[in-house]
Amino acid sequence: MYGELRFSCRKWKLVAGIRIHSVPRAAKSSFAVANAHQVAADSSFAKCCFTRTLQRLSLHAKKRPVMSSKVRFPLQIQRSLGMALVIFGLPYLGLCGEYNQVLSIGDPAPQWEALPGVDGKDHPFSDWEKNHLVVVVFTCNSCPYAVDAEDRLIALHEKYASQGVAVVAINVNKVEEDMLPAMKDRAKEKAFPFAYLYDESQQIAKRFGAMATPECYLLDRERRVRYMGSIDDSPDGRTIQKKYLESSITALLNDQTPKITETVPIGCRVRYERVRGSRRSRSSEKD
Repeated sequence: MYGELRFSCRKWKLVAGIRIHSVPRAAKSSFAVANAHQVAADSSFAKCCFTRTLQRLSLHAKKRPVMSSKVRFPLQIQRSLGMALVIFGLPYLGLCGEYNQVLSIGDPAPQWEALPGVDGKDHPFSDWEKNHLVVVVFTCNSCPYAVDAEDRLIALHEKYASQGVAVVAINVNKVEEDMLPAMKDRAKEKAFPFAYLYDESQQIAKRFGAMATPECYLLDRERRVRYMGSIDDSPDGRTIQKKYLESSITALLNDQTPKITETVPIGCRVRYERVRGSRRSRSSEKD
C-alpha cells in the first residue's frame, strides 16, 4: 500500500551524508531543513534515526525513478520519517522546553497515583491540592550535587511553607544507596521537613523529562509548569548570585510572570534503568 508525497525534484539536500530530494512543502513550513540538520547533529541517536530513514528513502527513490513532481513512497517509510521529524524536531517547533525534551513551560504537570514516602505512607499527587504552589524536585542520596542542594531545599521550605508553597522531593534511582531504606536514613539524618518520595518504576521522572539530580519543577495553582531547571546558578551553593527558583516562586505569589522560566539543570544524571531488547536467534531469523 502506497501513500503520496509531493516533492520538489529540482533541489537536493544533504543529511548525514545521504542525498535525498527536498522535504515536502508542508514539512518546510513547520520544520526547517536547517533544523533537521541541527537535530541530526545534536545526538548520535537522532543521527542514527535520520540516517536509517533517509537510507530507506534513498533506496526507494533509486528503485522508482522520478517521473513527475509526485513521488509515491510506502506508508511505512512516510510514518518513519514523520515520526523522526516529530520526535527530534519538537524543541525547534516550540512543542517542548529549551532544555527539556518532554515538557514545555505552561504544560500541565504529570501526576502520580501514589508513591511511597520516607514517612511510611503512600502519597498521591492530590495530597498537595490545597497548596498554592508545588515545587517538585528530582533528587537522590548518591549525587554530590543533590546532597549540596539539601540545605537549600530545607531553607526553601522554611521560607515559603507558610505561604502555601510545598516542596516534594522524588528519587527514582535504583542503586542501593538510593533505595527507600537509605532514603529514610537520609531524611532522618537531615530532618527533612518536606515529603521525600520514591518511584521504583521511574515513570514519573520520565514523564517530567527529568535528566539530572537535582532538577526542579515549579507548578502553579492550576498545576501547570511555570519554571523548570536548576535551583540557582551555583551547583554547590557556595557562590549564589541568581536564585532562579526563589525568584519564580516570589513572582507567582505576587501574580506576576517569572522572568526566567527555564534553566539548564546541573547535577548528576538520573540513573534510568537500561532496557535491553531481546535478540532473535539465528535459527528464528532464518525461518
